[in-house]
Amino acid sequence: MRQSVVRSAHNLLAAAALAGAVFAGSVAAQDRGGSDEVTLTLPQVRAVAREAVQNGDGKLAVLMARGLLQADPQDPYALFILARGLEMQKHHGAGRRAAGRAFSASEKDADRFMAAQMAARMAYADRRYGLAQYWLRRSLDPAPTEALKEQAISDFRRVRQENPWNTRYRITVQPTDNVNSGTENPYFVVDGLPWYGVHSPAAMALSGTEIRLEARSSYRLREDQASATRLAGEFVTKRVRLSQEAKDAAPGADGDDFASTRAEIGVDHRWAAGGDARANGVVGVTAAVGQAWYGGETSYAYGNVGLNRSFTLGENSLLSVRAEYERREDAVAYFARSDHVQLRGDFRHRLPQAAALSMGLILDRADSDRGNVDVLHRTAYVSYDFGDVTGPVDLRLTLGARNTDYPRYFIGFFEAPGGRQDDAVFASLDITFSEIDYAGFVPRVTLLTQRTSSNISRFETSSTALSFGIESKF
Repeated sequence: MRQSVVRSAHNLLAAAALAGAVFAGSVAAQDRGGSDEVTLTLPQVRAVAREAVQNGDGKLAVLMARGLLQADPQDPYALFILARGLEMQKHHGAGRRAAGRAFSASEKDADRFMAAQMAARMAYADRRYGLAQYWLRRSLDPAPTEALKEQAISDFRRVRQENPWNTRYRITVQPTDNVNSGTENPYFVVDGLPWYGVHSPAAMALSGTEIRLEARSSYRLREDQASATRLAGEFVTKRVRLSQEAKDAAPGADGDDFASTRAEIGVDHRWAAGGDARANGVVGVTAAVGQAWYGGETSYAYGNVGLNRSFTLGENSLLSVRAEYERREDAVAYFARSDHVQLRGDFRHRLPQAAALSMGLILDRADSDRGNVDVLHRTAYVSYDFGDVTGPVDLRLTLGARNTDYPRYFIGFFEAPGGRQDDAVFASLDITFSEIDYAGFVPRVTLLTQRTSSNISRFETSSTALSFGIESKF
């Protein structure tokens, strides 16, 4: 962290905190020889403690602080002195814990800011970068000025760059009228002909709530000015709670039937193209292995490799392309193997007033001896970030379309004539309340809607969902 700025802020706030402390009564302090006892009033102990801190005498400061804490274990003044005295002696672990106690015991924002900054500084000194980031976040809300808040954010970003671990997570709660991707048509129709009777209650659209957790973490193995290699992991899980209406409509269905989890670990290596990322973009290669579960049962294992390339197109435009190959082994199917190839291109152009226009095309091809896995997906989207024109909220509107083609598709033992073809359109509106934050986290609301038409009525679906989540703003 920037020691000069943090030190000046610390001195300013420490002076205010110490000058405003008032104590009454008395406390006994015994010297180290144990032969003499000197009785001091609490104001006298306070004065001695202040002088000890000013003179850099950490041992005396700790002794005075512990005497004060005998009178009041939750005394913020004494906890500040204790933390500062331990810090001067480079006892950063104990000092950080004392600063944390001072944070909890303090009532004034300026004092809480100082305590969090002290804890962050000592965590940083011990190379406990994750703890330093935690305390820097805690210092944001009580920061007495915008300048100090911006400095804390700047320090956080700098510590994050130094931290070999980088972890991000997102939690979303999403009520929806179709948690199971069910159909609205009660009749099982193929190419306009009702060959297969009616759908089961569990195949119809069921309402409920999805709870989703996404966690991504990586550890820096090596890094220099031109390249970086990281060990990366990802964990994504979704849990479903059916509404009472859905339980009544499909008594045999359970939310766990639609739960899913995926976990993977891999390596990510990136380097600056031509030695200059700003001018020429970035090249990256990835490799990962993982496992997926659905409905509480193992679904498939997989391994993949990918190649990424970004291109800077002038000062305001960026083009990114990715190619990925993945092999899956199904846990129960007779023809277990399937090969998946994805080609993706994304373009982003920055506009005035922090607005941005994005668009992309995604091709997914799966090849397998199983007909219901052999498929081609084509997806296109366009997205617009409204930037500063929407004031205290950030708005993003996304529109897209997807075409899905199964050359061969089986319904039980019967093959559908001409396979299966789906056409979907979707839209989403993301609303991020950037001015409502706690410790740098802001709420986000997303409205999602999708409609799919198909030659097989089971896959004619529509859904509307409202997603609530929390994410970091920096």
